[in-house]
Parts: sequence; structure tokens; C-alpha cells
Amino acid sequence: MTGPEKLDSSPRDDLLNHVSLVMKQNDPFLHRNALDAYGAIIDLANDATRYLPDPDHRERAEQYVQSALAHFVYHVLPPLGGALFIDLLSGNLPGCFRQLRTAHESLVKCFLADLRYTDVDFFLKKLRALEDSAHIDRQTITAMMRDFDEYLGLADSAVALWTDLSQDWVHPMGLVNRIMHQVYAKADIPTWALVTPMEYSMNEIDSLHELGMKVTDFRKILATALEKDNRS
Repeated sequence: MTGPEKLDSSPRDDLLNHVSLVMKQNDPFLHRNALDAYGAIIDLANDATRYLPDPDHRERAEQYVQSALAHFVYHVLPPLGGALFIDLLSGNLPGCFRQLRTAHESLVKCFLADLRYTDVDFFLKKLRALEDSAHIDRQTITAMMRDFDEYLGLADSAVALWTDLSQDWVHPMGLVNRIMHQVYAKADIPTWALVTPMEYSMNEIDSLHELGMKVTDFRKILATALEKDNRS
């Protein structure tokens, strides 16, 4: 008597196994060649836990409802921090920069919503008021970043990070220019421009180091904003 016949793996199983394999292969590569980026993203994921206040404390419970920045700490930073880590391991560098840009924009808007609408007692109303005001006054996100920088004394840190992330990694021409630059400079196409998930090559080292620096810049901005909020 023979045992049950082994069924062929499904396309779903094949894809899941491939994703797992790529992430396991990228982990030691990042440790050897881009530990600065790897460490910065792990630190950001840990920030998501470290900055979480105790929701059982009455004052914190009220803040949870009233503060847009508390909403950011509870419901924006943790999932985006985890998504950055997963994108990094899967070789999705553009995804990493997009997640970081989303986190940055969310932080600035939540901070400004609390700052400008102190008399509003629900965070969602604050955020809607901020968006409505920006629409009426035709205030760009860059202008919001500039207000944020000025209030926190950050020179142009928020504006510079926003501009770099947008122009270099989110806007279509920025991605095209990056691909073509690597083709001209290294006679190779970036692995992230081929398929995801994908194993890294040494040609991605510069971009990985850039990611590490951008995440570090964001963590500094985040710490300054939360420190200011706690003292207010």
C-alpha cells in the first residue's frame, strides 16, 4: 500500500514560497552591505511601539479622541513602520520611499491640525478643517511643511525631506530618471524596476544607503515633533 499522492503546489503556494525565500536571502545581504538602512528601519518600527502612550490612563484616553497626533502614533506609524520593514526585505525600494513619504505627510498634517484647531474636540474634525482650509487658501503641502519647520525651528528639514522623497521616488519622472541613471552608470537595470519581490544586487547599495539616511532624517523630525507636543 502506498501513501496518499502528493498534490502539486498551487500558484499561491509557489508565490508565498518565493516571497519567503527572497526575504530570507535579502536579510543577510542587508546585514552585510546596508546595515545602516536596515537598522534605521528597525529603529523606526520600534519607535512605533516606544511612542505609544498608555490608553488606559484617563488623560491618554481623552487625548486618543481629541488629538490628531495621537491618531498618528496609534494608527499610522505602527502599520507604516511594519510595511517599511516588509518592503525592505522584499526588495521593494520604491515602496519603502513611498511609505516613508506617507508617514512624513501624515505626521506634519496631524501636528498642524492639533496646533491650529485647539478648540476642536475630535481629531477627525481637526484634520478635515485643515484640509478644507488648505483647499480654500490654496495652501500646498510644501507650504504646510514650511509652517511645520518654522514652528519647530527645523530650518527646512521637513520641506527638504518631502521634496526629495516626492521628486526622486514618487513622481514618475523621478523613477524613470533613476532607472536610466543606473543604466548609463552601471549598464544595469535596478532590481526594483524588474519585479517584486527580488533579491538585491550590489548595484542597489547607494539607494539603500540613501533610504537609511532619509529614515534617520524622518526619525529626528518625528522625535522633535513628539517632544514639542509632550511639552505643550
